[in-house]
Amino acid sequence: MTRTERYKVQYFASIAGYAVIAAILLWQFGLKPTTIIFVALLLFVPGRVHGFLWRDLYTGRRLLESGSFGTSITASKQFIQRVESKPWLRKLWWLQGAIYTRDPVAMALNNVGAAKLELRQLDDARQAFSEAISLDSGYAAPHFNLAMIASLEKDEAEAKHRLDRAAALGYSQSTIDNFVKNAGSILARFEGASGS
Repeated sequence: MTRTERYKVQYFASIAGYAVIAAILLWQFGLKPTTIIFVALLLFVPGRVHGFLWRDLYTGRRLLESGSFGTSITASKQFIQRVESKPWLRKLWWLQGAIYTRDPVAMALNNVGAAKLELRQLDDARQAFSEAISLDSGYAAPHFNLAMIASLEKDEAEAKHRLDRAAALGYSQSTIDNFVKNAGSILARFEGASGS
């Protein structure tokens, strides 16, 4: 089982665990649904704290997905600078339930690379993806993105190598990968917009 597969299992197990806890509270203690909603809101607090402290990361991703590539790069780089000045921010991954990497700077670098790729600045994109991999060699997304660059450059051998590496690390564009990507997009829109 790859690290990414373990992270996926942990992520979905935690969601199922919260649902089971809510069901047990309702059934065992006869709690009113309003009490369950209150408990759910308390469980929501760590995510809000995380969203506030990592806001530039989410803003960068939201802007990337909306096609504002230049401002996405700026927000992602601001996040990187913030983490470099406050290294404790790097440890907040557990509030978020990371799937592909637990290094937020690697995530931000992958976002910078994706924006540079969209701008067809292939050398800058390649550098950002390579830096993300150097921070977390088990992070599959930048390998997948490097495969896209290789494909654009008609380097079929490198594209296949990078796709195989991404798949070996647990990213194969499966239904679960697409679900996680879409869920991440929704979270980025929510967290990235709530401070704007």
